[in-house]
Amino acid sequence: MTRIDNWSLRPGGGKYDSPEVGGLVVCGRVAAIGKYIRTSPVVAFRGRVVTTASGSRYRLGAIDPEYLRWSVANGRPIDPCRPLRRMPR
Repeated sequence: MTRIDNWSLRPGGGKYDSPEVGGLVVCGRVAAIGKYIRTSPVVAFRGRVVTTASGSRYRLGAIDPEYLRWSVANGRPIDPCRPLRRMPR
């Protein structure tokens, strides 16, 4: 299974869409090759494993420190063992 490091969650719609339109995608670097990716929208998760609309499964590795700071500052601390608490829209 592909691991994504330095990851963050972002709105998955187009440039001017709200998060509700496109759900959430994972952005980060593929651990094995260091390539930056943006997944298709997340449709399911279990612990640190996410499944996307395309059917791909990814293991979430190290979180993006800037995203973690933003999450805490906005009252949305992230549990490292279970980074998604509910299904993204």
